[in-house]
Amino acid sequence: MRNSRVVSIFVLVDALGWEYIRTRPFLNDIAKYRGELTTILGYSSGAIPAILTGALPASNGHWNLFYHDSVSSPFRWARPLSLLPSALLNNRISRKIINWAAHHLTGYEGYFYLYAVPVELLPYFSYCEKRDIFRPGGINQGKSIFDTLEEYKIPFRSYTYHRYSKDYRIIQQVMRDIGQDDCAFYFLYLNEIDMFLHRHCHEPDRVDEKVALYDRWLRELYRRAQAVRDDVQMYVFSDHGMVPTKSTHDLWSAIKRLGFHVPQEYLPFYDSTMARFWFFSDQAREGIVAYLASLSCGRILSEAELKELGLDGPHSHRGDVVFLMNAGCLIVPSFLGRGTLAGMHGFHPSVPYSSGALLATVKPPMLVTTITDVHKLMESAIK
Repeated sequence: MRNSRVVSIFVLVDALGWEYIRTRPFLNDIAKYRGELTTILGYSSGAIPAILTGALPASNGHWNLFYHDSVSSPFRWARPLSLLPSALLNNRISRKIINWAAHHLTGYEGYFYLYAVPVELLPYFSYCEKRDIFRPGGINQGKSIFDTLEEYKIPFRSYTYHRYSKDYRIIQQVMRDIGQDDCAFYFLYLNEIDMFLHRHCHEPDRVDEKVALYDRWLRELYRRAQAVRDDVQMYVFSDHGMVPTKSTHDLWSAIKRLGFHVPQEYLPFYDSTMARFWFFSDQAREGIVAYLASLSCGRILSEAELKELGLDGPHSHRGDVVFLMNAGCLIVPSFLGRGTLAGMHGFHPSVPYSSGALLATVKPPMLVTTITDVHKLMESAIK
């Protein structure tokens, strides 16, 4: 028996940016409405909460995963480990054990990974994603779409890597559930394309194959939904794109050679596309800022720019100074990894290949041009 309840399916495909589907056949005949979505500065840890809340980082409390907080750091237990040699602390086996211990000691339910953050510096940082952001109550500040669904008592389903190890398993589970549930709202987070594009964005033939695979999967899902529901609306969107890598710069070593002391005089965090600095000495601030200003591989973001990007919150979360790399230039090594990748996101939102995308089987009831606008689109489906 067919279900007459209107069903809305929202599919977040991590990193499937506008430039990767703009000229490729991808749901062309069923998703007539499509367009580019401007992302935010940063990574998925900030972009996805922006989608779920409709708010920028300063308002929802989510940006880059690590931020300075030596007083209430969840990694204070690691402080005695700093007495050990860095080579012993930061080898592959040690880091695997420490990552496991940190995850279990914190009890955090959200995405958790220590990447290559030096273990001796962990006690000076806190971690942003403490709860599962894909459930009610998961956002640090304000409400997400899942809180709204719960508030309105609307049955919904949320499918993510927390329960399913592969994207296609999520697709299969939704196809089973949609014929049995009486839900009006399905949210799917598919994350495998992100790592694929990190490694292969410069290989057009392989990208063609991957895009065609997701086209086939999403068609299966849409046809299954149409077979059991009278009114189906499907929206496929992404949080950001993937910028091809052109060059690398060892900013970590260069700053270290200036001779200032960590953590007494300053605390750095070297993300892959930006470096953030907290200063505790005027001399360190002046010396490091002067050096950064002399570089051609990136630039210091002004306070006005940071505010425009939604990063006018506490400096403890953002950093006293944010140095953003030029498009395609990675910080290598960084606190996120020792090697380079074929592609990366986290550059300025305006640079080519940074934008996300939206595809819809019905005309959206409002203008949707940024990733934060997707929240309004989701709200319109339930109100």
